[in-house]
Amino acid sequence: MGIFVFHNSSLFFHSTTEGNYSCLSIDDTNNLPNLIKEVEGNHHIYIDSSRFTLLPNVVFLASQAKDYFNLNFSSLDLHERIYFTINSSFELSNVFAIKKEVDDFRTLLPGTSFIEHFNTIILRYLKVSIPSFEPFLVVTPISVYFALKGEMKLKQLSVSDFENEIDVIYFFMAHLTSLEIKNIDAFHISVLNDVPNFNLSSFEKQMKSIALFKDTKIINIDSAHLFLAK
Repeated sequence: MGIFVFHNSSLFFHSTTEGNYSCLSIDDTNNLPNLIKEVEGNHHIYIDSSRFTLLPNVVFLASQAKDYFNLNFSSLDLHERIYFTINSSFELSNVFAIKKEVDDFRTLLPGTSFIEHFNTIILRYLKVSIPSFEPFLVVTPISVYFALKGEMKLKQLSVSDFENEIDVIYFFMAHLTSLEIKNIDAFHISVLNDVPNFNLSSFEKQMKSIALFKDTKIINIDSAHLFLAK
């Protein structure tokens, strides 16, 4: 199985058979046969972006997917179209925008390929592996996600762009404030490979310098585990 994650102008490839990573430009598909020649089975394409809307499965209607999307976003960008998936994790439907280049890329892959939003991975891992009321941060080359569950229900999932570790800290603390979380014993963080503007060691050091997090346990999760969660 091959896993591909689109981050705007870059494409992130993960091989579950070898556990390694590599990045390439969306426009540079010449190396694609070499990347996937040893990968068998279905392929998964994930979209890493802030342009998504989550709704409970019980109220979701496929015919109104575009209307749901427009509640948060005024319109689709040029060469975008609406896509949606219905997920078992927290019983939520995911409505998001994908670019034409994703569809074009999909046709290059042999066998069957599935398109989902990157938050699907986060929700799946959050549900099965993260304790309730312990925040979960995921850092990608272009985004930082904050996720929290309580009593097996999703309490928060949001995303923002960032430039450095300070942005991630402010993003994290803003969510703790809005959720009225006064203190936390532990939180979890996973950083994808090839994130040039984020240094985990620097982030942890700066977090520990803040009185609120002096005694907080920071649990680092290998990003490969996110893709393998069931």
